[in-house]
Amino acid sequence: MSALDPWVLDVAAALGIPATDVPADLRAGLLDLTREIEELIGPSAGPMTGLLLGVAVGRGIAPSGAVETIRSVLVSHRDQHAPASTEPLEPAPGADTSVPLARDAATTDDRSH
Repeated sequence: MSALDPWVLDVAAALGIPATDVPADLRAGLLDLTREIEELIGPSAGPMTGLLLGVAVGRGIAPSGAVETIRSVLVSHRDQHAPASTEPLEPAPGADTSVPLARDAATTDDRSH
């Protein structure tokens, strides 16, 4: 049991939601999903997504189905907005690392004496 579990169960009870309606595996999946959303979109996206999830569930969508739908949207968003590769297509001029730097040569010369 995590430190978050008592809070979730207390809030659920205050809202009249049975503990069986917020099982541990659903909470864990939602936390993982929210973390991914916040990393990709930003910190405000997590709570707003939670609100949308609650509205969807209130309209009759199963919680696990809503989480999977949100995950699909996240994957699609990640694919559409993936950053371009940072690898250059061709080596930059002067990028030949096989040529020793002057400081490296000086260090080698100092050790040989």
